[in-house]
Amino acid sequence: VSTEDLRAHLRTILPEHMIPTSYVIMESLPLTPSGKLSRSNLPDPHEAASRPIIGAVPSTPVEIALARLWSEILQVDKVGVKDNFFELGGHSLLATRVVSWIRDEFGVDLPVRLMFDNPTVEALALATVEGMLETRGDDQIARLLADLEQMPEEAATA
Repeated sequence: VSTEDLRAHLRTILPEHMIPTSYVIMESLPLTPSGKLSRSNLPDPHEAASRPIIGAVPSTPVEIALARLWSEILQVDKVGVKDNFFELGGHSLLATRVVSWIRDEFGVDLPVRLMFDNPTVEALALATVEGMLETRGDDQIARLLADLEQMPEEAATA
C-alpha cells in the first residue's frame, strides 16, 4: 500500500488533523527479548520517512517566497508547489505563522481558513496572495481614478 493510498483511505474515516504526516515502512517491529514492542528502538518518523517533492519547483516570486517560508517553518529541505502544508507536518498554529508572515511580507491580510482551503504553495499563491495583490492594485487604481474625477479640470491636466 502506498502512502498516498493510505492517506486517501484515512481521509474517509478521520478528520484532517488526525491523519499522520509521516509514514515509515518497516519489515517488522522491533521487539524486546521478552517479545514486547521495543518503543525505544522504533525509528523517528521524521528522520526515517523519505519524502519526494511533489510537483514542480516554485517559479513565481510569490511561490518561491512561500516555499522558502514553508521549508523554514516546517523544517523540511525542499517544498514543491504541489506539496500539502499539512501533510508536511503543518498544523493550525503553524498556519497562523504563515498567515502572519504573508501579512508582514506582502501587506495582504488573509484569514487562517484560507490555508486549510489552499494547502499547497501553488493554490495559496494563485488563489489568495497573488489574487489579493492584484485586487489591492485594482483598488488603488480605482481610488486614483476617483480622485482624478473629483479634481478641477485645470488641476488634473497640469
